[in-house]
Amino acid sequence: MRTILILSLLLSFAYASPIDRLLLDAAKALRRFMLFPKERIPPQLLKEARAIAIIPNMVEKGGRKGRRVGRGVILFQTPYGWSNPLFIKMYSENLGWQSGAERIDIVILFMEGGILQTLANGKELVLGIDLDVAIGPIGEEITHLKRRRGAYYYARSREAFVGVALAGSRLELDLDLYELFYKAGYVRLYDLFERKVENRFLKVLKGILALYSR
Repeated sequence: MRTILILSLLLSFAYASPIDRLLLDAAKALRRFMLFPKERIPPQLLKEARAIAIIPNMVEKGGRKGRRVGRGVILFQTPYGWSNPLFIKMYSENLGWQSGAERIDIVILFMEGGILQTLANGKELVLGIDLDVAIGPIGEEITHLKRRRGAYYYARSREAFVGVALAGSRLELDLDLYELFYKAGYVRLYDLFERKVENRFLKVLKGILALYSR
């Protein structure tokens, strides 16, 4: 019943603002990653993640093949559920040979802490340099992982998972969207972890996260 409710909300919500569109696109992207049990992000891995980044609809930029840019959100997992969003930008110079799709959705599971401090201080987070990353496993089980990485990533087009290389990709704080959403010119822990945010699109995203990380 809860899944049906989430799907009906995804289909019925009208876009109200660029931030609402981003939150809803992130929710729909995550839903696609989790739709088929044998091909989805393992729920146990999602449950163990310290944070998740969702960057929907990364598009090619500047006419250079493989170079993409996108906006997204990071939510942090707490003992009380998932946090409010931190807004980010992602830049990838070369996603690799399977990145020819017009739009690509990216999900990154952060298994270690420290991401918030880096981004909140205005620093870039470079995947593969500042943080060890690897393509994430799919399916139900994660017992076959021999060594845990700092982060696992997933990429897919509208139709299927695609093989990309995120090493060298850069994440940075999107202060414009943060200020627009929270009415604050700098990152406040209160906004992320204590503030009661009434936004129906964020509620959908948190609902999907809670459904698959319990």
